[in-house]
Amino acid sequence: MLERVKDCIRKSDWSLSQLALVSKVPLHFISDVSSGAIEKGTSDSYKNKKTIDKHLKALDEFFKPIRNEQKSLERRDEKANNERSIITNKCAYNSNSVLGGVEYAAQYNTVISPVKILIYDIEVSPLLAWTYNRYNTNVLKVEQEQQLLSFAYLELIIDGEKTILDEDLNNVKCITLNDVGFSQEKLTEKAWELFNNNQVIIGYNNKAFDDKMIYRYFMKYGLPVPTPIKQLDLFKEWKKIGRLSSNGLNAVNRYINHDGKTEITVEDVWYRCIRCRDKEAFEQLREYNKQDVVLTYNLMKSILPFMKNYPNLSLLLNHPLACPKCGHINDFEEADYYYTNVGRYNQYRCKKCNSYLHGRYQDSTLKINDKYIDVRPILK
Repeated sequence: MLERVKDCIRKSDWSLSQLALVSKVPLHFISDVSSGAIEKGTSDSYKNKKTIDKHLKALDEFFKPIRNEQKSLERRDEKANNERSIITNKCAYNSNSVLGGVEYAAQYNTVISPVKILIYDIEVSPLLAWTYNRYNTNVLKVEQEQQLLSFAYLELIIDGEKTILDEDLNNVKCITLNDVGFSQEKLTEKAWELFNNNQVIIGYNNKAFDDKMIYRYFMKYGLPVPTPIKQLDLFKEWKKIGRLSSNGLNAVNRYINHDGKTEITVEDVWYRCIRCRDKEAFEQLREYNKQDVVLTYNLMKSILPFMKNYPNLSLLLNHPLACPKCGHINDFEEADYYYTNVGRYNQYRCKKCNSYLHGRYQDSTLKINDKYIDVRPILK
């Protein structure tokens, strides 16, 4: 205890008289501890062991919160440094770190859990209804609700080697009503299987339209709720990032990626699909629907580094060194610190998708004269 108290007095920023005032321990005793007189037994005032132990205990209790704070700062600094070394591939992973709030107790080359992602778009027919007028009129009777005409999709499998940026757009598929013998139920069942087998669902304006329409058909045909999924609406994400005079999928892609929808749209072919069961019309619908998925995927790649609300692929892959945005493994470079109002964190840039991400441990300590100082009050 004596050595511990002596070390605390030596490291303290307070004068001996200030320590005596706040700790209520006699100044002469503190001076004798600091000078080594108590340790050598040469103190003129303090030779009684009971008195010495009493004052040492009081000083030890006084310094205890300060010691604990220093230990906490040292641990935080050590964790932040370990995290930096791990993420920039300077040492093997053997701690409870790192990205995306993922905690492990194993080596970082743990078995990866592949992530399945579905990018999709649907096309539906108009209502069949009775009205008196063409414009600004009320619908008198709905003869037939909107029908599901086609379901286009792209399935991505992120496995550590393949990232979300590496998909071949030739893999985009589309199932039309014509492909399933004009059975709405069979087309809906195909869509349900895709929803049930993927962990992340991505679309454009899907939360306001596609998701609600497709769940409507699930309920109509008595299908169970698909496995819970993460859903991402690129329309909502785009509006958080940028703004155009028109924020439709076609307009945004023509502006950013210089590509757009097919010349023939669903408005041109739906009647021939429903009433005439025209195979050529269904093929035109297929190309239109598939192009929407291509545009959705290309837009996702373009705005990926800017997005904030994005499923954490590091967590889904079960790998602490996977980029939370694209799923690329262990390929980061250090960037400037990420600051909040009360602390700073190590920040990194993924070399694959150029997204910035920060660690989970604060790095808001400075080491001055073998003592750690918390700089958070400065940042408030």
